[in-house]
Amino acid sequence: MKYQLLQAVLEITSRCNFRCLHCGSDCKDLSSPNELSVSEWKDCLAQLAEMGARKVTFSGGEPLLRKGLKYLIAHAHDVGLKYGIITNGWRIGPSLIGTMAQYRPYVVAFSLDGTEATHNHIRQNHQSYTRLLRSAAAIKRNRIPIAVVTTLNKLNINELGQTMAFIADFGFDCWQIQLSMPFGRMQRCRELLIDESEFCAACVQIMLYRSLYPQIKIEAADCFGSAPANLIRDDEQYGCGAGIMGLGIDAYGNVLPCLSLRNGSVCGNIRQQPLKEIWEHSPGFSFNREFRLENVGKNCSGCRLAATCRGGCASNSFAYTGDLHNSPFCFLRSFHSALKEVKSDGKSSGTDSAGSPAP
Repeated sequence: MKYQLLQAVLEITSRCNFRCLHCGSDCKDLSSPNELSVSEWKDCLAQLAEMGARKVTFSGGEPLLRKGLKYLIAHAHDVGLKYGIITNGWRIGPSLIGTMAQYRPYVVAFSLDGTEATHNHIRQNHQSYTRLLRSAAAIKRNRIPIAVVTTLNKLNINELGQTMAFIADFGFDCWQIQLSMPFGRMQRCRELLIDESEFCAACVQIMLYRSLYPQIKIEAADCFGSAPANLIRDDEQYGCGAGIMGLGIDAYGNVLPCLSLRNGSVCGNIRQQPLKEIWEHSPGFSFNREFRLENVGKNCSGCRLAATCRGGCASNSFAYTGDLHNSPFCFLRSFHSALKEVKSDGKSSGTDSAGSPAP
């Protein structure tokens, strides 16, 4: 297995102006003097480019609260990195839009969590929905791709149809659906986590919407687990990419296999070591790079693809079970029988990239 770094998610600030119920970072509207400076982030971007990374995502916290963001955007462009932004949409103004028009992102993604009332409740801000739409419209007028990221929980699981209709009417280009996980602030709201039947229903809806709205890139996030191509996402996906092709860096320079993997496994800090050295030598990536079949937990025991999949999404697995390689949600596991029927009907090859039969 090779470990080519292709992408990174950068938490350029831990500060956020919202108090979202599902926030995995439990962010607060406070600035920390210990956060990486703009010059440190610029050096990080240069290191990423030198290592062959192709794109970065500016995240948070709320990245638009980061002073100097426009300089990071320009520098990402100068060193040859594609960049995207994930935002709550509250603070997009003419100056930032001008910067993005000059240095065009591959996407600006807005966190939208259902209908107006539900979204505002989850975001704990009664104007959040209105401000988001205003910002998305301004970005769209500049012909910059816009996306929606929806985090599923019991408050919005029954609003997927309404959300889909709105996304299509507004003209968003992409929609990513991901799962709430029990860490950060969501740890105190575990009653809002979806169950297996709701997970299966969401998968069915995603497959349906992908067929009904081919003009929109609709995809389930990696936390939905492994799946053949063109069912819940475009590409086939077998296994967690943390430490294999991607990593996360938090606001203080700590390098993590994934920003959502909050199990204390810091791989290093870019203030203390070059990023290349961390990537090539840190034992913090070994859970994925040195995986052995006996590492899988009971949720994944006996699966034919366990050696490749390695127990699914690492952050989802750890958040729910306290262990890695044991994800409680898996598209393939939930739809095992249905996929076998599709294969027998001749409607799908049911193979992975190596030509092996799907389970």
